[in-house]
Amino acid sequence: MKSRFLFLFLLYLLGHALAQAAGLVASLDRTRVALGESIALTLRAPGDLWGVPNLDALKPDFRVEKQGQRTKMTIVNGQVSSTKEWQFLLFPKRSGKLQIPSIQVGDLASDPISIEVLPSSQAQEQLGRASPVLVEAEVDQKSPYVQAQVRYSVRVLSRVNLRDATLEDPKGEGLLVERLGKDRTYETVRNGQRYQVIERNYALFPQHSGPLQIAPPVLSGRMVIPRRQRSSSPFDAFFGRDPFAELDDLFQPTQPIQVQGPEITLQVQPQPKGTPTPWLPAKSFSLTETWTPKHGPFRVGEPITRTIRMLARGLTAAQLPDLPTQVPDGLNFYPDQPHTATNEEGDDLVALKEIKQAWVPTAAGNLTLPEVRLPWWDVQAQQLRTARLPARQIQVLPAKDADQTPAPQAPEPSTAPAQTNPSTAPSEAIRGPAISGFSLKQSGYWPLLSLGLGLAWLGSLFGWLLCRRRKKQTKPEQAQKTAGKTPRPAEARARLRRACASQDAKAAREALLDWAEACWPEVRTPRLEPIAARLPEPAARAIRTLDQVRYGKGVAWDGPAAWQVLQSALKQAEADRKKGRSGHPPLPELYPA
Repeated sequence: MKSRFLFLFLLYLLGHALAQAAGLVASLDRTRVALGESIALTLRAPGDLWGVPNLDALKPDFRVEKQGQRTKMTIVNGQVSSTKEWQFLLFPKRSGKLQIPSIQVGDLASDPISIEVLPSSQAQEQLGRASPVLVEAEVDQKSPYVQAQVRYSVRVLSRVNLRDATLEDPKGEGLLVERLGKDRTYETVRNGQRYQVIERNYALFPQHSGPLQIAPPVLSGRMVIPRRQRSSSPFDAFFGRDPFAELDDLFQPTQPIQVQGPEITLQVQPQPKGTPTPWLPAKSFSLTETWTPKHGPFRVGEPITRTIRMLARGLTAAQLPDLPTQVPDGLNFYPDQPHTATNEEGDDLVALKEIKQAWVPTAAGNLTLPEVRLPWWDVQAQQLRTARLPARQIQVLPAKDADQTPAPQAPEPSTAPAQTNPSTAPSEAIRGPAISGFSLKQSGYWPLLSLGLGLAWLGSLFGWLLCRRRKKQTKPEQAQKTAGKTPRPAEARARLRRACASQDAKAAREALLDWAEACWPEVRTPRLEPIAARLPEPAARAIRTLDQVRYGKGVAWDGPAAWQVLQSALKQAEADRKKGRSGHPPLPELYPA
């Protein structure tokens, strides 16, 4: 038994010595490839070797991706041996004669291997086969201006089925990338071979001048190995076809594939000297405007809405600037938040910026709005242009007559007519010649006593009614509004005008709530936001500013300016209410007060 174990131990030592003698072996699946194709590199070493391969020597000419590692053990004629294997995918960075240098693991090193990398256009001619997958990339211009759009197209051409395919987006230092539309699918012919094409377009915006390298696009996935043509089977003879052929396609073997396209270098031009800021390099640029109301004359205190639209082809909305605004005398200016959007039209991005401005005349006469100028750079004609909105003169008429506040009317007394009021009856009764058909002299003192008791009871009743009425008058103001008569809109509007003129924000708020209750009876709210939601700009903004005065700190409120904005909007709301147009109320609040 001991001799048997000794024999096996000697065989193991012999196999280990043979494995050490074999050293580190490097092998490739092929030595001639087309640029963009991958090469499978396998390293084999003895199983007891410690360390990992050092691949730094490969990086100048190859991009390396690790695929896996395994250990194999074999016994042949009682001889035990083990080996380690490392597998890598190598992607040549250039065409020509290249070399896989010596790779070291621990104390062992492999022998170098020479390979030939052919341009993709020569692959079919010299290799006798067309590449199953190609990746192409191109740009519409190689010398763009800084921050100008560059259209970048990537095409994946395939003659085989691909699974789990992914395509990396373009990358570069100081490069903004935006997708352009959806992928296009079509067919094309390369070197006499038909390919299925998937094309993807991008809009690139270089942020720095000088040379800019766009990393090569990389396609990763698994390539389906075509199923071999099988001989006819009993199924073919009986059914005319193999019913398991489609099922077999689901389990076809695949192999990993990674194909890269060409690297592209841009020479980015700087902003030309003497051009103004903001810098707007575009293919086209325009300024347009609309007015509401469209035609004059206008009146003092009535708001005018001016909508300016900027439209630029070859820019993003983030690149569009704000417009400089000069406010002439006789006008108040209320800008709104701009609306921006970036859309796709053909092969370009189109940026839109819409700016709404509210102008409120404060003086009558002929007023002039200054010209709006915005310079931009035409990248196609390579010259500076200017987009303009001409100066506009508007005629402003005096405001309509101010609202006449109706004189407050004293409440009518709630006492009964004189002939039925017991408080006035005693004097007449005393002076009367007779009561119940007989004179006081004839009746003695009993009628006078009865009359006095009756008057005392009526006085007590009158005093109780008077106290009750005073208690009702001292109830909270909100309860009195609910129980009493709703004020007319004109009265509440007149109170609002006086409060604005005296800079009394609290009184203005109460008058505005009264006006809303009178104009829209269905609206009963202690808050100003539901009122602002029913009125157009800039009246809504003026109401929200008034609300901020109550709840905010350090918020300035200009009462006369607010009244100039509000008066026409309130009148219009009253007119619409009379015509049956109360507007569309907003959605109910999520947490109503």
